[in-house]
Amino acid sequence: MNNLDYCQHLFGKDTDGYIQVIKLHNGSALKIYNTRYKGLRAIVGKVKGQEDIYISSNTYYKPKRSSSYIRQFRSLYIDLDLKEYGKMEAVYEIYELINKNKIPTPSMIVDSGRGLHVYWRIKNAPYGAMWTWQELEDYLYKQLKNLGADIQATDSARVLRLPNTINSKIHKECKVLVINDDIEYSMY
Repeated sequence: MNNLDYCQHLFGKDTDGYIQVIKLHNGSALKIYNTRYKGLRAIVGKVKGQEDIYISSNTYYKPKRSSSYIRQFRSLYIDLDLKEYGKMEAVYEIYELINKNKIPTPSMIVDSGRGLHVYWRIKNAPYGAMWTWQELEDYLYKQLKNLGADIQATDSARVLRLPNTINSKIHKECKVLVINDDIEYSMY
């Protein structure tokens, strides 16, 4: 699985608005791409294998990344900073929470290099769904807090590492571990 599979999982022909791809260097934006769905394939192909590339999971009605400019909510996500768990142990714990009906089955799990990004693809919802989206995001955070969920990464304008790019902190490739295109949730 590659970064195109990742993008096709989160974004489709019904995607409206701008998707942001950012190249960071020493914590600062070195290059920012704001693209519509049609231009996404070319950009992710261009940045494949590069260090510290991030992508937004939701879209914006202006080419500017801000929660106030959300056009479509495309997914819920949790960034797990694994300090006390190994990656496979964390995946096992995620599935234990699913079996206990604490969380729904993720549609995608990504190895970010040092941790995991867990995604729940949702039927696109407009900016007006902000409060519902945030309540669901907060719920998922609380359920996954013991695994190392990062509270800083629970805002709607968050960017997360793009698969098939390199985490420069540990020189490892970010890669998709699990993807299930048959899973798509409604926020309601």
